[in-house]
Amino acid sequence: MSISTKLSHFVELCAPIEVRNEQDLIILANLVRKLLKRETTLEKEFPDYIYTKDNWGT
Repeated sequence: MSISTKLSHFVELCAPIEVRNEQDLIILANLVRKLLKRETTLEKEFPDYIYTKDNWGT
């Protein structure tokens, strides 16, 4: 889900990424930017990753 205001975007993202430092945050921000611009998809970025409802709560 993405919500826009005049100054920002609020995005909910479920992806196999760990953010541990500033460089990781930059990588995540660039990924989100590409997703919002429809330049890529989660399937392209993480082709072998599977997360379904069965994984919720585990």
